[in-house]
Amino acid sequence: MIPSSAGVLDPKTVVGAATGSRTLAMKIPGSNISILHGELGGLILALVLSDDTGTASRCIRRLLTDHLNTVRLVEDSQSGVDQTAHLRFMNGRSYYRWLLNLIDRSEARIEYTLGHSTQATLEANMNNEADFYASTSQKLLRDLPCMPTPTFFMNSFTVHSASDGWIESNIPLYIDALMARSCAKELGIAPTL
Repeated sequence: MIPSSAGVLDPKTVVGAATGSRTLAMKIPGSNISILHGELGGLILALVLSDDTGTASRCIRRLLTDHLNTVRLVEDSQSGVDQTAHLRFMNGRSYYRWLLNLIDRSEARIEYTLGHSTQATLEANMNNEADFYASTSQKLLRDLPCMPTPTFFMNSFTVHSASDGWIESNIPLYIDALMARSCAKELGIAPTL
């Protein structure tokens, strides 16, 4: 995430990357985003890049991630337990829904691998390589393509702000931050007595 110290309402850019037989990094700009969006973006990119529709041989693809919460959510969704209520209030919910939709339509399997590991395993090396592409791509933000905002998987009623875009995080927390920013602006320009 650039800048790494950005707050809830500050503009920032997150980079998601996927690597394997093909590599791609894309940016997600906005103010109501977090590193989570980069993790989900990388998995979405991996699913799209690994799509073998139209090829004669179909095989089950292993997608590796160091984001354990996403692995657990995918496993829960495949258990037959409806995830609709769970997703309704999650940060990054439209990206999670997009990911789950792609998983349902593919034969890919998402597996957890330990992140930032020095082990000499294929899984550790692939995870380190994806992290390398995501962090190195931050130097090329201007040239990176933007990942589309998955408005097609948003809640039926999603808050939007002209300055902050689509708000898919904790709405009360967002409103508190918005009110604090507004109050600070008013206090900063108040006439002196």
